[in-house]
Amino acid sequence: MPKRKEDFKQPDIELIAYKILLQRHLNDDRLLGERSTIFLASSSILFLGFVALPDAAMAFRIFIAVVGLVLCFLILCSNWRTKKGLDFWENAEGKLENKNAISFNYMREERILPHLIYKEMKKGRMGWLFSRIRNRVIFTYYLPLLFIGLWIGSIIWVATN
Repeated sequence: MPKRKEDFKQPDIELIAYKILLQRHLNDDRLLGERSTIFLASSSILFLGFVALPDAAMAFRIFIAVVGLVLCFLILCSNWRTKKGLDFWENAEGKLENKNAISFNYMREERILPHLIYKEMKKGRMGWLFSRIRNRVIFTYYLPLLFIGLWIGSIIWVATN
């Protein structure tokens, strides 16, 4: 097994670098999915608890809503960092794919490079929309913001009743 950079051939170095980037990308993608699953489950349980409480427990309802809001802001911050990592890994993979790397010649000729998927998605009537709405954006921004709106609405509802 070669130990020094000089002992590797150029395609080997490209593939090793790509595998490292891809592994980090997959780890961050898995992390985003797992965090989002936990967030959705815990937010749903909190919201169920909020709804199931009797009307007399106004202070406890507000406490649950505040805990839900804090959870939303925590997931928003942590998923934002993970999304930035995903964007970085994807850009780095795209640079390596486009860099005339020998390892990607066949994929380049057949136009099946992984980063080209979003260019393909832009085609068609709704393509511009689907190419912009990605899972990492949904889990990072849309879901936490939806629950923030629900929690704020719940606090207003409890305070006005």
